[in-house]
Amino acid sequence: IAVLCVLAQTAAFGQSPNEEAATATLPKVVLVGDSIRLSYAPIVTQQLEGRAVVVSPKPNGGDSSNVLKNLEQWVLREKPAIVHFNCGIHDTKKFSGTGRFQVSPEQYEANLRQIVERIRENTEAVVIFATTTPILDDRAAAARQGRDYELLGASVQQYNTIARKVMA
Repeated sequence: IAVLCVLAQTAAFGQSPNEEAATATLPKVVLVGDSIRLSYAPIVTQQLEGRAVVVSPKPNGGDSSNVLKNLEQWVLREKPAIVHFNCGIHDTKKFSGTGRFQVSPEQYEANLRQIVERIRENTEAVVIFATTTPILDDRAAAARQGRDYELLGASVQQYNTIARKVMA
């Protein structure tokens, strides 16, 4: 769905797809997010070839605090036409020893608000947010055996609700 949203937004730009010189005038689409974004970035780049320049930072975006910390480098300096981002799964890591999240729900909301505000203040970009992919508790637990944190479907739902509120 996220790829379709990006494609729909960029199709309106009508740039000449066959001219290398046109690259400088093509709109920029910046993708920022976790490992899921790292997986779909090559596909989006291929799908938008000749219609947009896709910028996808090499590092995993991690949690919302990290995205906020790196916003200037990863997004703002690119002066994008579209920013497609996600963060949430790392935020929802709940640590066994403390019972605390990597990023509390309150801080997650504040971080998302700051990210969107800074993008809107510093660019004219369309902002598209992708919610965190739902997880199955049993599979998530099995995949993280021996780690000092857990990922829970209920936490993902909670953080997605926060994100939807911020993005509304």
